[in-house]
Amino acid sequence: MSNLLYLSDASFSNHSANGIHIARICEALSEKIDVFLLHRGRSKNDLKIFDHDSTVKRYGTSFFIFDDLRVIYILNLLELLFRKPKAKIYGRSYFGILIAFMLGKKIVLELHDMPKGYIQNKSFKLLISNKNCLKIVSITEALKEDLCKLSKKNDISSKIVVFPDGADYFETTTTHLNSKLAYFGSFYKGKGYKKLAELAKTFPEFIIDTNFSLISTPIVDNPELAKES
Repeated sequence: MSNLLYLSDASFSNHSANGIHIARICEALSEKIDVFLLHRGRSKNDLKIFDHDSTVKRYGTSFFIFDDLRVIYILNLLELLFRKPKAKIYGRSYFGILIAFMLGKKIVLELHDMPKGYIQNKSFKLLISNKNCLKIVSITEALKEDLCKLSKKNDISSKIVVFPDGADYFETTTTHLNSKLAYFGSFYKGKGYKKLAELAKTFPEFIIDTNFSLISTPIVDNPELAKES
């Protein structure tokens, strides 16, 4: 059985949507391939997000003193790359993927938003044009379109694939859904709650008919939302 190194910045010490999603993906992949997951925080401190019989091999890293330099993370990554030189490398950690790429490894990078800052923007253009970058995974068509705009000289659309982040599409033929819908997530910029508010004003009958709810942390813990409420 071949090996997969999954590089993540997630911590499993809380029930974040990101952590739970990564855990479920790795467990699904482990049915077909040996998965080695590099993540933040110590594995023994997680909240039992993984199944008790999970075969995913986890390598937690405690940042603390070296948080800015990520020394422990790099050392664990180098150890895994040395132990599993032929492993496939996939990840959401831009930092980890970039290190592996600089060491000549073939990588697949999953992106949930646009590259941030000078280093990520410059390195993305290097990644996307190099044969060792097998694919870029985008979670939305809109993000793919924005990523394609970063390369003005070459058409990079064929190198970017879209896999929605745990969302299933469904069709309905009824005007009134007569169902319950809810948004679970954070109320910070980029999460779309403003669009939901605009839709509620434009189509109030839809919100009423579907019993729509917004569920997140209290408004007092969301200064941006509290300011606008």
